[in-house]
Formats: sequence, structure tokens, C-alpha cells
Amino acid sequence: HTRCLSDWSSDVCSSDLQPKEQQEGNRFREGPATPLGSGFYIVAGMFSERKGALDMVFNLHEKGYKDAGMGFDSIRGKILVYLLRSGDRNALEPEFSRLRRIDEFLGLQLIEIPGK
Repeated sequence: HTRCLSDWSSDVCSSDLQPKEQQEGNRFREGPATPLGSGFYIVAGMFSERKGALDMVFNLHEKGYKDAGMGFDSIRGKILVYLLRSGDRNALEPEFSRLRRIDEFLGLQLIEIPGK
């Protein structure tokens, strides 16, 4: 059984045709960079402009890093793209080393944002 294209298109919206991951990426790309709290962060990039940070987060999500996010670091005046954060440096060191071995090209840094 077939239906003509005009019938078919009337009950399918364009968002139904996109993969779920792409839809999630698009929703994230519209979100703001929220202020980051104090603590240690594993950072994949620092950006002066929002577009560069958004592109990096989107690319990380495509690579499988679904927890990648971005936030504004008021100390440095930059938008940070981070993979992981914790209040304790010692707890974060092993994960930092593991991620650097997996993705050396990302130039990951372990940075601290001091409390106010």
C-alpha cells in the first residue's frame, strides 16, 4: 500500500526525520553558557566567543562525550568547554590522566576556579 507524498508529508514534521542525537545537539546549541562554580574542571577548550565553544561541545557530543558542557569562567573571562568537574583535585587526577591518554589531541587541562 502506498500513499501520495502530499498525504505522507502532512503527518510527518521535519524534526521526526533527524536522528535523536542531532535533535539533542541542536537543543543544546541554543542554550546559554551558565556561570561555573568553584572547583576543579577538566577543560577541553577556552573560548572568547560562544560560537567556538558551541561547535566544540557539539563535536564532543558526536564523539560520544555526552556529558560535555560549557560554562562561563568569570575569573578568566572565558567560556570553558569542560568534560568533568569535581571539588577535589585528587579525585579528578586519575580521570584526567585517563582522558588525556584517550584524547591527547584535545589538549585537556585540569584547572581550578577559586571560590569567591
